[in-house]
Amino acid sequence: MFKLEFNKKKHNKESHECSYEKIKEIGLLLQKKRLEANLSVLDIASELMIHEDVISNIESGNVEEVIKTLYYQGCVISYAKILKLNHKKVSDYIERDLSIIIEKNSQIFKEMHQKNQKMHDALSIKIVIIIVAVCLGTSIANTIIQKNQEDQNILALISKTR
Repeated sequence: MFKLEFNKKKHNKESHECSYEKIKEIGLLLQKKRLEANLSVLDIASELMIHEDVISNIESGNVEEVIKTLYYQGCVISYAKILKLNHKKVSDYIERDLSIIIEKNSQIFKEMHQKNQKMHDALSIKIVIIIVAVCLGTSIANTIIQKNQEDQNILALISKTR
């Protein structure tokens, strides 16, 4: 067996980032031990009655995906148990759909991320254009003010000489 040591510090902003690192470390440790035991992802998933993607996400530290998938699957299995349905069959049945949904949501997320990145890039370009326009406008305004001041000085000199 292996021993994990957990830091018992209070949770704060600095430790938040460390928590994700620890989640990844635990995932890698589980993966290492699974491989040492010569077990496949499918072996573990079958034993736990969860989808293979959940195991993969645990091992890679994708906490959000694990939580969403397990919550849904757990609720459905519990619901089936209450109704005295064969929860193993229900679990097997929804696993096929879960893999499709996970894959589809993953693709949707990637597309949304790409779209947001394009919008961010376009917004950044617009902001740069606005900044350049404001700087250019300020420079032009200063030049005009300076030119008007020079013209007034010239007119003042002309009026004094008359």
